[in-house]
Amino acid sequence: HTLELTALADDPDVLELGCAEGHFTRLLAPTSKRVLAMDISQTAVARARQRCRDLPNTDFRCLDLAREPLPGTFDLVVCSEVLYYLGSRLPRALANISKCLKPGGLLVTTNANQIGDEPSRTGFDWGHECGAHTIGKMIQAIDGFTLEREIRTPLYRVQAFRWRGDAAAEARIDERALDIALEDRLARAVVWGGGESRISTLKREFSVSIPILVYHRVAPDGDGPPGLDRYRTTPQAFENQISFLRRHGYWGLTIRQLTRALEKKMPLPGRPVMLTFDDGYSDFATHAWPVLEKHDFPATLFVVPAKVGGCADWDSEFGPPAPLLGWEQLAELARRGVEIESHAFTHRSLARLELAEVYRECLYSHAAVERGIGRAPTAICYPFGAQDRVVEQIAFESGYSLGFTANVGLAHVTSAKMSLPRLEVSGRDDLQTFARKLNPA
Repeated sequence: HTLELTALADDPDVLELGCAEGHFTRLLAPTSKRVLAMDISQTAVARARQRCRDLPNTDFRCLDLAREPLPGTFDLVVCSEVLYYLGSRLPRALANISKCLKPGGLLVTTNANQIGDEPSRTGFDWGHECGAHTIGKMIQAIDGFTLEREIRTPLYRVQAFRWRGDAAAEARIDERALDIALEDRLARAVVWGGGESRISTLKREFSVSIPILVYHRVAPDGDGPPGLDRYRTTPQAFENQISFLRRHGYWGLTIRQLTRALEKKMPLPGRPVMLTFDDGYSDFATHAWPVLEKHDFPATLFVVPAKVGGCADWDSEFGPPAPLLGWEQLAELARRGVEIESHAFTHRSLARLELAEVYRECLYSHAAVERGIGRAPTAICYPFGAQDRVVEQIAFESGYSLGFTANVGLAHVTSAKMSLPRLEVSGRDDLQTFARKLNPA
């Protein structure tokens, strides 16, 4: 898209600002008379020069475009994904750019949409307050620049501004679909449909209370006995809930982060939420984890080692029990960032067992999870929420530093580590009910 708009300049002398390691420079050179490429990083410039060593019409220089004057005058200035890093120095940089363009010259900018810049539109949450929208407005506000062409996608804007051109001409705006697959790291930074910046809330807010959400199955309507409807959230409802969290600036808490906050009784930055899943159902891998990855949330999965790869036979009284994940699947999920923790060894109610059996449930599960995924669990979720002080003490002695209950409520940084309350997400919850659970106030 950027090359498409640079083609509006015929055989130009080009200044490329923010050339990085020269990948785009190689694309510019064949259609240009000369390309002077610049970057603030000496390392980047050295690599770009090496990459383009066979192109006689390219030259490279190290320069800070916000502080140093730009050399010479050019037919075309290309500035791709660098302007929103300048912050308060951006007006000066734009003024410098305007001074180095010939009359009728072209400025082509490529900038990502930033969620902090346009909260009502899809954008990246990189913490920048200035994105494609504001940068375009700032350039148009400079006397002499006229927007000539623009290509918009859901995530980027490529804009061509004519310097001292026909101010009365109407700009051509092309809306295009995003026709590439984003890298995972990049995709996780996107807030789809607009919302708040998670990074901004991390900078300005603190929280002493923590909603720890508990799910069981994420499965379509009718995929299981009616008596267990409460424990099944549909994939669409789950997508809506996780999207809601991302759009409202929440970030996902891990076991390690929660342990540290509880040990230090330390407020957490931003809007933390913890997403836990009981039992280890197979549909977690199919319907839940892809959504969590998409929206950049971790997950804690409590599994029952004696039943791994089998089915949830503790629910047999309601009908055919649902299948559970196997060890290979759990190990793969662990490699991708899911925390695999203990739900006791056989899913029996610990508060009703003899002491020796409680020890077996806790110790056997601890050893089996470590053997199955290569990492010892540090948290236990008590089956059926059945626990007392004795069960908590045995779990602690068995190597667990956190215990999760079925007690309803928000956890707090001063909560007892072995009896943490949670908030059950029911299959009957609409989005408004879900939102109230996060923040009862």
